[in-house]
Amino acid sequence: MILAAFIIDVLFGDPRRFPHPVRGFGFLITHGEPLVRRLLPRHERLAGTLLVMAVTAAGFIIPFALISVALRVQAGAGLALGAALAWQALAARSLYGEAMAVYRAAVRGDLDGARAAVSMIVGRDTA
Repeated sequence: MILAAFIIDVLFGDPRRFPHPVRGFGFLITHGEPLVRRLLPRHERLAGTLLVMAVTAAGFIIPFALISVALRVQAGAGLALGAALAWQALAARSLYGEAMAVYRAAVRGDLDGARAAVSMIVGRDTA
C-alpha cells in the first residue's frame, strides 16, 4: 500500500480541491480546543494532552476502520483504499513544490513572497 501510495504521489501530487487529512485534523483541533478548555479550564496542559490524544486516535482509528471494512468486502478494495489514504498522508510531491516556492522567494530576498508561499503550507498568519 505504501509503495503504491508513493508512486501515486510522485505521479499526481495532491489535487488542490480534494479533501486532505490535514484539513480534517485542523477541523478537529479548531473545534476540540474550545471544548477541552471549557471542560478543564484550570488544567490547560491536561486539556491539550487530551486533545492531542483524541486527534491522534482519530487519525488512526478512522482509516483503520475504513480499511478493515473495505478488506472484508473485497481484498482489492481494502488495498486500494489503504493506498489512497496513504497517498493523502504522504503529500511529498506537493510539499516539495510548496517548499521550493518559499525557497525561491527567500533567495530573491522577497520576504512578502516567501510569507505568501509559506501560507500555502501552514494554517497560521504568516504576516
